[in-house]
Amino acid sequence: MKDYIISGQVIHGFDKGKSMGFPTYNLHLNADYPLEDWQGVWCSLTYYRGQKLFGVTHIGPVRIFQEEKIRVETHLLDWQGDLYGEQLQVELLVKLRDTIDFTNETELIRQVMEDIRQARAYFKIE
Repeated sequence: MKDYIISGQVIHGFDKGKSMGFPTYNLHLNADYPLEDWQGVWCSLTYYRGQKLFGVTHIGPVRIFQEEKIRVETHLLDWQGDLYGEQLQVELLVKLRDTIDFTNETELIRQVMEDIRQARAYFKIE
């Protein structure tokens, strides 16, 4: 799956993930990618200054917040730090699920926590 690599600069989003307990880094992409084909939630590796960081990446709109634009946002497992303005590469490894339209934030939080649990199991992180 080496063709599933996305590069971009970290930009500010709406801070919805942070307010729900799982901050994400939104990417402004450096090139055109077939995002419509890659929509969903993925276990991912993020490459940053020689480091490999484990994460969960969502590609798609977040309709619960009235968004239709396809976004690329990554939650890094066990990461503390500020990456705004930094260039990242995100490698999509394993698709966990398709994008879901949630009816409320509680459903979204519950599903994201499950996505994170599955990613931790995939990466063998306790």
